[in-house]
Amino acid sequence: MATVQRMSGLDAGFFFAENENTPLQIASVAVFEGDPPSYGDLVRLILAKLPQVPRYRQRARTIPLNLARPVWVDDPHFQILYHVRHGAVPAPGGAEELRNLAGRILAQRLDFSRPLWETWLIEGLADGHWAVISKVHHCMMDGIGSSDLMALMFGLSPDEPAAAPQPWTPEAEPSTVSLLVDGVRDNIAESLRQVANVPALARRLVSREVTDFVGGLPGYAGRLTFALWRSRPAAQARTRPRGRQGPGRRQGPGAKATGGQAGHAHAGHPPAAASMRRAARPTPSRRWMAAAAPARRAYSAVSPSSRSSAACMSASPKP
Repeated sequence: MATVQRMSGLDAGFFFAENENTPLQIASVAVFEGDPPSYGDLVRLILAKLPQVPRYRQRARTIPLNLARPVWVDDPHFQILYHVRHGAVPAPGGAEELRNLAGRILAQRLDFSRPLWETWLIEGLADGHWAVISKVHHCMMDGIGSSDLMALMFGLSPDEPAAAPQPWTPEAEPSTVSLLVDGVRDNIAESLRQVANVPALARRLVSREVTDFVGGLPGYAGRLTFALWRSRPAAQARTRPRGRQGPGRRQGPGAKATGGQAGHAHAGHPPAAASMRRAARPTPSRRWMAAAAPARRAYSAVSPSSRSSAACMSASPKP
């Protein structure tokens, strides 16, 4: 029976999330100095490295009715010349021309009936440079894995001997019934594993971190309540009565007049006028200022020269 590997939940999410408006592929553009290799040399180099990355010869196969996550199976129609391609940029071969070509290549979606990757050899760059454009679907590897794959394909030393391509025979593709049965079985096993993890999850919920968090909630609630109380509108604070409530103070917009306030209202004086009369009542400081008013007027009637003579006489020592 053929050996298949099922996608992880994250990889399956990337696989199903792609559509015409959201391509989920990882791309890179690497520019090299020196003479470019021939197209045949690059094909043989990549073909010799493929045994170390078997995913590059596999395609994604879905389960009927999507009852389980897709699986990776060997592509019996794998053609290396379809995935390794050759192109060139127009003159003068600057950064803008390379950027435009890379944009056109990356805008094309990968064929989901084949292994989800492409590699382009680009020639015609200025100063004798050449480039390699790589495109891999996100469900095959993440960004870090893609960088490691580039290092694996091109080698870490210029003196590394070139390996010869090895023959490869794809494994037989599993039947639809076997994939369906295996998918249902894996779903049931995954559900049982999640149920078995419930006690461990409950222990984590009552761990020290959760306990400390719950214990700090009253303090958080108190500070939040105080902050909300401080942020009340100023108009609401002004409507609150201050000091002791007297008989002449109005309780509210709809309050009735009581006591002396009612008497003033019957006498034709509204409560506001009564409040103004109370504010005009003489206080001790006002009575003192009224008593000192004649002396101030008498002092202001004296001429300035007389004021200075009186000041000198009062300041001279007695014999």
